[in-house]
Amino acid sequence: MSNTIVHMLRHAQVHNPEKMVYERLPGFHLSAKGVDMANEMSKFVQCHKSLSSIECVISSPLERAIETARPTVKRLKLSLLLDERLLESKNYFTGIKISGIVTDIIKNGHLKYVTNPFKPSWGETYLDISLRMTSIIEEVKNKYKNQQILLVSHQLPIFIARRTYEKKHLWHNPRRRACALVSLTSLVFDSATGDLLKIVYRTPVA
Repeated sequence: MSNTIVHMLRHAQVHNPEKMVYERLPGFHLSAKGVDMANEMSKFVQCHKSLSSIECVISSPLERAIETARPTVKRLKLSLLLDERLLESKNYFTGIKISGIVTDIIKNGHLKYVTNPFKPSWGETYLDISLRMTSIIEEVKNKYKNQQILLVSHQLPIFIARRTYEKKHLWHNPRRRACALVSLTSLVFDSATGDLLKIVYRTPVA
């Protein structure tokens, strides 16, 4: 293989009956459907000729990401590494229920954070997310030349990494993020030059 490919996998569905903004809160595991999704993705990876040659799997330390990665790691007979650079973004609204988010933002005194949606002002900035994600991507790209790596992370970090490599502005409409549950966003680099050749987005598990 003359290319180095960094695959970014978003975690599967989470059990969250109270519809809470959980972000980095511990204790949020995959739902029964999420477990099925993670297993189906592991089968896809194992059966797909190019993906089955993945040499390294690195996950966000959050439970939902680890539980999504485990079936694939098991099928590929690899060890699972953890890296905090793949964590979900920080958010001042953590713990608020989505159904009453506007009321709770006002009630909890968080309205002062809703000032700049382009930054955004209510949590970790897009730039900071971009810096930590590109840091690990560049690290593994250089360490595993001519190989494939799987990074298991979360919607916003993956999408910001994609926009960074596409050289697009980081602010965006959250409703238009192309990063579904257990989707794969693959960055294909030329191993000799390190240049990005293309980005491939796939949703093999419905």
